[in-house]
Amino acid sequence: MLRLQIFGLFFVCLFPIFASAQQPGVRLELNKLEDVGEACRIYLLVEEQSGVNFEKLDADFVLFDGDGIIIKRYLVPLAPIAGGQSRVRLFDLPNSSCAQIDGILFNGTINCSSNGENECPDFSLSSKDTKTRLF
Repeated sequence: MLRLQIFGLFFVCLFPIFASAQQPGVRLELNKLEDVGEACRIYLLVEEQSGVNFEKLDADFVLFDGDGIIIKRYLVPLAPIAGGQSRVRLFDLPNSSCAQIDGILFNGTINCSSNGENECPDFSLSSKDTKTRLF
């Protein structure tokens, strides 16, 4: 019985550590695409959820057309962003129509820096835009 109580206390004390380790640090949401002149403007909602301040955080995105062919690759700065903060980042694709873009691959991060450390966060992805997927 004592072993069961000790195990229960151990589990209760460590469960928050395991739960927080599984939560992503940054949530990226593809919010919308809109044609602006001769460019496609992409709106991203960036939510820092781990409480870490990022001085540098560059995302590598690859755009695909409806046939799965790569259109372009872009490096998009997401920082600076403070811990717990949400930001909207947008970037324009010159000489592009939003109708061409079927999917946007989040290809990882480059140049991550938080508090002098070169650690990149985990990401979760979502999309409000029903025509274009973020994966």
